[in-house]
Amino acid sequence: MSTSKFRAGDLSITKKAKRAMASNHVQADALLARHLRGDWGDTDEVSKRNNDMALSRGGALRSGYLPPDGKSIWIITGAERNSTIIMLPEDY
Repeated sequence: MSTSKFRAGDLSITKKAKRAMASNHVQADALLARHLRGDWGDTDEVSKRNNDMALSRGGALRSGYLPPDGKSIWIITGAERNSTIIMLPEDY
């Protein structure tokens, strides 16, 4: 049984995000699982509410997670739910 609230579609990870996760011993699949469960991570309450609304009404979803070095890792799933990217804010 899946606990995912939506599908990720095609997954991509930027080179900078790969390096950041490796240096912080963070696994992409662990962060992605949190994102897909609707655990929006270290985002503000407005962003969390917007994501919750986007689940039912449509719209892009963005989670943010802070690894030990404190540099945010974002996960963004497009409104069509056909692609998800793991990236750093500076990749945006």
